Amino acid sequence: PSLLFAAVALALSSAFAASEPTCGAPSSTLVDITASIDRDLPSWESSSGLGASHRALSSSHDAGDDANVSELSFCAHTGTHIDAPRHFSRDDPTAVDALPLEWMNGPA
Repeated sequence: PSLLFAAVALALSSAFAASEPTCGAPSSTLVDITASIDRDLPSWESSSGLGASHRALSSSHDAGDDANVSELSFCAHTGTHIDAPRHFSRDDPTAVDALPLEWMNGPA
């Protein structure tokens, strides 16, 4: 997992250094690399994963509520995510919502 985070950061750094996005050829196949959120999911600064307390059921059908509702609690640097350039750079204020979506697709 740490290697995956480093690879994503390196890919984004390379994309920002280029004048054009460095995406691969268009493809009709998308591969979802999203990690499932569960008790064993590695999390930043945790060697044992999220643990059982990362999810709490705040409403449930069994308790007579209209919906099953979960509350999640964990660090933002958990699972599959993108770090904004401003996360690592003191000189680049670019936020995640400013990254071109095209940069999120390409060879993996």
